[in-house]
Amino acid sequence: MAKWKIQHTDDEATQEILTFFAQENVKDEIKRILKILASQDDPRRPVKQSGLIVNRIEHDAPTWYRVKVPRYAIRIIFRLLIVRNGAVIELAVDETTANEDECYIDITRMGRHPTVYGKALRERYKKINN
Repeated sequence: MAKWKIQHTDDEATQEILTFFAQENVKDEIKRILKILASQDDPRRPVKQSGLIVNRIEHDAPTWYRVKVPRYAIRIIFRLLIVRNGAVIELAVDETTANEDECYIDITRMGRHPTVYGKALRERYKKINN
């Protein structure tokens, strides 16, 4: 069973997170969603009982996922990173983790629907993956 840690390695994502965390009620809801996401064996496929709505972003960022924060129309875009044999790698869509892997949910973007998607997301995806 993987133990996932939440992180954000992109400066723009950090600023987006800080913007939403400025409102206490929004911050609490985002933290609640992320805590549930991190508790899943595979955040890409949470158990139904978790109540999470997670989908792969197929066109704009094909190896990234989004989880909805429905109460505030927020989308948290993330990728899964693992540390394996001393190297940090992005978990492939069909890849699973090993017991010895360090597992991270890396928040790459956060915004309101629908502006979180599209050109800005494609540019962020290219920037982070190069």
